[in-house]
Amino acid sequence: MQGAGARLTIGVPATVAPDHSLAEVALQWGTDDRDIVEVGWEVAPRRYGDALPHLFVHRWIDGRACEGDCSFLRWSPRLVSGMSLAAWPEKPVAMGLLLWKGLAWAWVDGEWLGAFDVGPRPPRIATVGQWFGEVFFVRFPPSVAMGNGESPDRPDAARFEQVCDVPADSGTCIVRAARFPRVTEPGRFEVRVAGPGSFRYGSPGDAASTVTPRPPPSSASEGTPPTTGR
Repeated sequence: MQGAGARLTIGVPATVAPDHSLAEVALQWGTDDRDIVEVGWEVAPRRYGDALPHLFVHRWIDGRACEGDCSFLRWSPRLVSGMSLAAWPEKPVAMGLLLWKGLAWAWVDGEWLGAFDVGPRPPRIATVGQWFGEVFFVRFPPSVAMGNGESPDRPDAARFEQVCDVPADSGTCIVRAARFPRVTEPGRFEVRVAGPGSFRYGSPGDAASTVTPRPPPSSASEGTPPTTGR
């Protein structure tokens, strides 16, 4: 694929530092799909100094979280990575990524946010697209919420809609009839497919369980998470 996108509802999940909670769209390529670009929203009190949702873009290079601006070239005069989305609670916002002429572009709310310079041998296509919610925690038992804190069994739970991918040389983001939903910790977090290109997800974050995070991809808003442990 050349790109991926979706319409995400902005949530305000209960989160305290150093934990974070987020939702994002990601594209991956390279050796073992370890080169990654991401766009989404996150609640990360240690990073932003508040418990409100913020816009973010991020990049991984060969499995390592990029530090600093990661060669991101800002384009939008209105939107910027890190800005507060506190005025957008429950608003469905279109977000996505596109590989185009040596750059990895991010779009948000109908306009180009900016682009990553992905190096001297930029990819023409990505091999993996992902659309997901994520929590990161360091204390046990975990209590951080995902999405908007509602279970996906509820119709008002956080959701992704119009989940789509851009085939190579297409220019159109296509909603597929089926994807491959996966939950890494089904005893705690759940997902409910709500039709083609749509799913609800999340958790109130009040159930005690042992959670084993996967290796990246994952947002690096709080640094690279451990690949093993609770």
